[in-house]
Amino acid sequence: MSSVLSEVNSYYVLHASAASHPSGRTAVVLGPSDSGKTSTLIALLERGLTMVCDDYAPLAHESGCVTALPVGVTVSRQTVSMFPWLEGALNPICEFAHNGQTQWTFQPADRFNVADPYSIYGNLDFFLLEPAFGQPSGIDSCSTEES
Repeated sequence: MSSVLSEVNSYYVLHASAASHPSGRTAVVLGPSDSGKTSTLIALLERGLTMVCDDYAPLAHESGCVTALPVGVTVSRQTVSMFPWLEGALNPICEFAHNGQTQWTFQPADRFNVADPYSIYGNLDFFLLEPAFGQPSGIDSCSTEES
């Protein structure tokens, strides 16, 4: 569990991405590194959801709500291969290496709806990605009560 959760002050910091649906529900996609959180987020954004955060989701202890942190989205070559339009959105200035892999950061607000920074999102649905090491990741949902 430590790979998806850490505690900072009055928040749990989830290793997760989150997107909000116009209905008011917010999908929180948790998982370890390279499990597909960002790819899942991009797929949700392509379907009209609003970006709440990528990679880190601050979950308030008391309210159980997520605070929006809609900063740049970091993608790998594998993610770019799944979303070819990303090739034109990548800025070479935002290129870096992480664990021997080239990655880029792009600004989702250039293409998608993004939440206002620090806005609060409740009505959460949690999804846990299970890495399949080179294969498509599996995804399991759980209710708020289970999380």
